[in-house]
Amino acid sequence: MAITVSTPITGVPQTGMAAPSFPVSEDNSANANARRWVVTANSDAGSVSNHSNSSPFLVEFIRPASMKPPVGFSAAGSAGSTPGTMTDALTIANTGYTYGKTAPAYDNSTGLATTAQVYSTVTTVPQNYKTATAYTLALVDAGTMLLMDNASPITITIPNSSSVSFPTGTRIDIFQSGAGQVTFTPAAGVTRLSSGTRNKLTGQYSAATLVYNGSNTWLLIGDLTT
Repeated sequence: MAITVSTPITGVPQTGMAAPSFPVSEDNSANANARRWVVTANSDAGSVSNHSNSSPFLVEFIRPASMKPPVGFSAAGSAGSTPGTMTDALTIANTGYTYGKTAPAYDNSTGLATTAQVYSTVTTVPQNYKTATAYTLALVDAGTMLLMDNASPITITIPNSSSVSFPTGTRIDIFQSGAGQVTFTPAAGVTRLSSGTRNKLTGQYSAATLVYNGSNTWLLIGDLTT
C-alpha cells in the first residue's frame, strides 16, 4: 500500500488559536521499511519549532519488515514461492463453519482444497492391490481402482446397502492383474446389471467398472464374460 503525504499538513483550529498548517518535506529515514516527512517551517503555529536533530518534529510511517501469516497458516518460503498451506483448523467467526487443514488428494473431509489438490484428485486414480481370493467391497474402495492379483479365481462380493452404504454414483474400477479370473457376486438383495448378465472379467489384464445406481442396484460395465 502506497502512502502519500501532501504539504502542508493542516488541522482544525482550537479555541483562540489559528488553524495549524505545517509545510513538510520528505526526508530519509534510518529505517529501511519506513517513509519520513519533516516540518520545514513554522507557518502560523509559532509555538512549534521546525524539525532539527536536537528538536525533532516529523511524521514517519513504518511497515512490518515481514508479514505474519494468518493464524492457522504456515509461511512457505519467501515472496514468490509456493503459497502457505493450512496447518490447523480454521473457524470462520459468526458462521459456525470450521474447516480442517489443507487436505491431500482423495481426502473426504471439510479441509480447504487447493487447486493442486483438486487437480490431483480429478486426474489420477488411487490404486489398491488385493491378493485374497475373496473380497467384499468397502467404502474406502469408492473412486479407486482395485488390482486383483492371485493365480486362483477371485470372487468380489457386492454388499447390500444395509451393511455398506455407498453413495449413489459411486464408481469402482477393477483390473485383473493375475491369472485368477474375477467374478462379481451380488449379496442377497443386491441387483447387478450387465450386458447379457455377464459376471466375470474375460481374463488377465481385462477390466470393468462398477457404478452404484441406488436402491441396491449396481451397473457392471467392461470387458466381461459369463
